[in-house]
Amino acid sequence: MPYLKYLNDEKLNVARGLVRDAEVRNIFGFNIELGATYRPLWEVASTYTYPTSNTAMGIKSTVGGDSCTIRVIGLDSNYDIISENVSVSGTSNTSLSTSFYRINDMITIAGTTPTGTVTLTGGSTIYGQINPNTGRNQASIFTVPRGYKFYLNRLSAFCATASLNNRTLFFRNRVISPQGVEFNVAETTFLEQMNIDRQYPFVYDEKYDIQLQGKASAGTQEYGVFGEGVLINESGIGLR
Repeated sequence: MPYLKYLNDEKLNVARGLVRDAEVRNIFGFNIELGATYRPLWEVASTYTYPTSNTAMGIKSTVGGDSCTIRVIGLDSNYDIISENVSVSGTSNTSLSTSFYRINDMITIAGTTPTGTVTLTGGSTIYGQINPNTGRNQASIFTVPRGYKFYLNRLSAFCATASLNNRTLFFRNRVISPQGVEFNVAETTFLEQMNIDRQYPFVYDEKYDIQLQGKASAGTQEYGVFGEGVLINESGIGLR
């Protein structure tokens, strides 16, 4: 039977959730106006600031009619995975009951896709954002949970405006250890498209902050980046 060949397809089985303690992890980001300074690809035209401790946060939209439920997924200060489903009620700020140390995902799980800009803030700092009519955040930012390792298999970046504007695009993989040591590695340049398919995965240890960063040689450019790999629970923490 033709379908039997898929039973031994390891990649498909990981994606289907059939491989214990392993899951596909995509790190993707997009920004329509990336400038000439390195920063992660995310919804805000600035560098990204991490919380320095467990931080109380609130969420709201810029459109009064937005009504939906968003799942916020991140880590606490022990780097353990935490999440909360929070209701967005238009422009009214809704406080989350969970304090977060890292934000990895914001996903609309109920209601309608927000037509406004949804921001997740702690004080005046934006830690996550969903752009209008998108449904989830698109940020090339990820922190590896405690007890896990992330195995990166593929990196791709795209820009349709660089060659039209006679500009060069830059890419680098920025990694920050839990002790605050920064590594800026795998730096390269391209014009319209970059593809890196690794023969052996690049391994990120637990508690490491990952930022897939880009910049333009001049002006502002549209820029998208995609990272693909497998997140593996290697310690028995939170076994499925």
